[in-house]
Amino acid sequence: MAGSKIETRQRFTFLDIFRIFGGLLIFSSVLSYWFTSTASWNLLEGKYTNVDFYKFEFSRLVFPSHYGTMSLKQLSLYNGTDSSLPIYISVNGTIFDVTKSKHIYGPGGRYHIFAGHDYSRLFVNGCFKKRDQWTFDLRGLDRQVVQSTLEKWSQYFTRHPEYWRVGCVDFPSLKEIEPPEICDDGLVYPGF
Repeated sequence: MAGSKIETRQRFTFLDIFRIFGGLLIFSSVLSYWFTSTASWNLLEGKYTNVDFYKFEFSRLVFPSHYGTMSLKQLSLYNGTDSSLPIYISVNGTIFDVTKSKHIYGPGGRYHIFAGHDYSRLFVNGCFKKRDQWTFDLRGLDRQVVQSTLEKWSQYFTRHPEYWRVGCVDFPSLKEIEPPEICDDGLVYPGF
């Protein structure tokens, strides 16, 4: 009787093959999501397959004083005009490396205006034509709109496969500065 149990366990059934295949597929998807931020092993995307991301992480570990908090003046150096430096933008104080999109954020790019700056107010109201709106100063704007919009932009840059967080901005005090005028005729991005 013990021999017959051994014989039946030595045979694979269709269900066993399905379980093995399903387990390997799930395991592969989990590993893929971990390394590429997609479940399909799309090796062309994902910050975890990007050599520059690992260079940044390594240099951050070796030279921790060079990364973390930056002043607006320090951030302005990373505007894409110096090809030896990465391109950074900041959204609500969080700095992202967007160097992989030089054609967008670099000189001559459609959104070069954001490179090397924290223009969070523009992300909210889209008033590109009024220079006083090019600021991180969010005073005077609807708090719920500001929170919702900046959270969506921050998620966009955080989840983007080619961008990563590099630090945060140390903002100067706004106590002695007048807030910008309210602008209602800005460009509103769909879904933001």
